[in-house]
Amino acid sequence: YHDPAMQGLARALLPVEEFEEKAAIALAKEGKFQPTKEEENHFFLIQLLHWFKTSFKWVNSPSCDFCASNTHHIGMGEPSAEDLQFGASRVEIHSCELCGTVTRFPRYNSPAKLMETQCGRCGEWANCFTFYCVALGYNARLVLDFTDHVWTECYSPYLGRWVHLDPCEASYDTPLLYEKGWGKKLNYVIAVAKDGVYDVTKRYTRKWPEVVSRRNLVSEETAEEVVALLTAIQRSKLEPEELDILEQRDRQEAEELSGAQASPETDQHLPGRQSGSKEWREVRGEMGVQHIESDRSFCPARLCADEHVGKIYQAIGLLCSQERSTAEKELALLHDLLIKLKRQPFRARSAKLESTDETQLNFLQSKGGAAWLDGIGMKQASDGSGGMQVTLKEPPGKAALALVTALENVEKVTKKLASQDMSSLQLMLQGRRLCGGLVYATGEQMPSGTASAAFDGHYSTKWEEPGGAKGATLVYHLHGNASQHIVGYDLTSANDCPERDPLDWMLEGSCDGGKTWQLLDKRSGELFQERYERRCFIVAKESQFPCSVLRLQFAAVRETVKTSRLQLSSIDFYLHN
Repeated sequence: YHDPAMQGLARALLPVEEFEEKAAIALAKEGKFQPTKEEENHFFLIQLLHWFKTSFKWVNSPSCDFCASNTHHIGMGEPSAEDLQFGASRVEIHSCELCGTVTRFPRYNSPAKLMETQCGRCGEWANCFTFYCVALGYNARLVLDFTDHVWTECYSPYLGRWVHLDPCEASYDTPLLYEKGWGKKLNYVIAVAKDGVYDVTKRYTRKWPEVVSRRNLVSEETAEEVVALLTAIQRSKLEPEELDILEQRDRQEAEELSGAQASPETDQHLPGRQSGSKEWREVRGEMGVQHIESDRSFCPARLCADEHVGKIYQAIGLLCSQERSTAEKELALLHDLLIKLKRQPFRARSAKLESTDETQLNFLQSKGGAAWLDGIGMKQASDGSGGMQVTLKEPPGKAALALVTALENVEKVTKKLASQDMSSLQLMLQGRRLCGGLVYATGEQMPSGTASAAFDGHYSTKWEEPGGAKGATLVYHLHGNASQHIVGYDLTSANDCPERDPLDWMLEGSCDGGKTWQLLDKRSGELFQERYERRCFIVAKESQFPCSVLRLQFAAVRETVKTSRLQLSSIDFYLHN
């Protein structure tokens, strides 16, 4: 992990600037437009986790080397010299189900080889991911669960503690996933790093007395002595300053782990294992446990940093109020500009328009063009020779967030104009979108599927409620506790899994801070026909009243027998314009 040449190779393979921009966007979604270095590093780590999940391949059985058909495991083989060179002392033998060819599957341990193969099971995944974390400068540990799983922990200066990261599941900071979600009967969970060996079992359980009863390899005293001895060996050559930092961190972690057992068990719905074939997970007993529905508490309230969405919707309404041919031309000009800006480094994003770009110059100098530039956090200035320079007006992360929203919506509106069906955009074009509220829900999929993700204006993100298939609630407090008449709302389906689409729900409003509720709109049997489909729902005039809090109560998803989850790409509430 600490070989400088190998670390350099790892950094060269990673799309670092892409991670930085996505981290800046994620920070902007939380209203952090001028983040600290610690915040940037923390959110960068989450982007690395997302990237790794989509870049590394899970292998139940390797494809046949000869015909690429499925294979099945038939035994173990002898490692070759090359296998041993890359730490593969175990080699699985698989037979092709079609042609009978034997395919070898060496279980490599060398990060250098894993960066090349980019495949394996949890051992390979956690090994390579932990190495990437170390190569990028994070204090990272490889965590070994003696009941047969491996994951990663990283120390977050931003949070001031160690954070659980499981690359196989793309799971972040959910240490009870294994005990509560998968139904594991844990015993020893040991973290290994350059500076020591750590027994972190208490972080992953709220049933310590049960866990202790299964820890029977050695006495607890002996386990503590072994861990302490190995740590002392690892630290024997460190400088006093380094030791002081580590010992302070040790004391902090010991206090945290002791306090974890006094913490109440979370009522958050945690899923069973997602990685690996269904048959394999069933054999291992990791499909998860049945959760008994009860009164569920809410996740933390989250700020909707979505002022840019309201501005962009207003700009769309202004553009589409013109004749169709004019709107189509301006959308094409706008799309070209947005693509040009998107290709620039996000910290110094700009675009130069020559004096010969007369059509685009005229558009950007119009009222509609100015509205678009304001919406995406950019500004214009003359270049002194008849042309124009478009540069950043807002902080880079805020502008990057708005740019993605603008580009996705321009492409959607262009398609709608071409189809001559603008009915689903009725409220976007004519209403005024609520912005800047506080939202919380009965469940979220951390770190990216939070409730506020439904309000960021991005089709590509979503709110995901892991236990929401048979009931979920989302509450929205209007900015400044203002009271407003809600005239309608849009719901947009997410990227995948139609069975998770909401089917039955009701929208309620409150004028007393959520003490009492009054029905605004109720729907049942609503079907989304496509992915990323925006649907418009009008609140009847007789049901409208001044609300300071809104509540969406989802009763069921499309197919409750197939999923435990509910998900939505976007939620938009509207006032009269």
